[in-house]
Amino acid sequence: MIRINLCKPYKTISKGMTLLEILIVVAIITILSSIAYPSYTKHVLKAHRAQAITDMVKIQLKLEESYTSAGSYNLSLLGANCPTTLCESDSNRYTFKLTSTNTYTITATPVGVQTTDDCGTMTLNAKGTGSPAHCW
Repeated sequence: MIRINLCKPYKTISKGMTLLEILIVVAIITILSSIAYPSYTKHVLKAHRAQAITDMVKIQLKLEESYTSAGSYNLSLLGANCPTTLCESDSNRYTFKLTSTNTYTITATPVGVQTTDDCGTMTLNAKGTGSPAHCW
């Protein structure tokens, strides 16, 4: 005679995750985000700095064009700040200033969050020399 066991054995099927597994996943995510976030913010600052440098070079080109056509630098190019037709930098990141005696100096001053950038205030003169040198 064949015996059939219709009773369920005491075998439990585990569904879901244990608390320890969840804690390990949370710890891994925390460690990765603590490394990634500062790197991301540094990258964002560097990208805005690169845009400010590009805008300074655009201003320099416009000044040189005005000197070629009129024989003098058009120092009213910037006005209060960089015009939107010329600069693409966010005004909440950098302000631009143009100073002149016989030549000119374009200054980009960081504003707000951008003040934590390593480069700080950047300048570009008529000779094409930018400072601080490590930022160019």
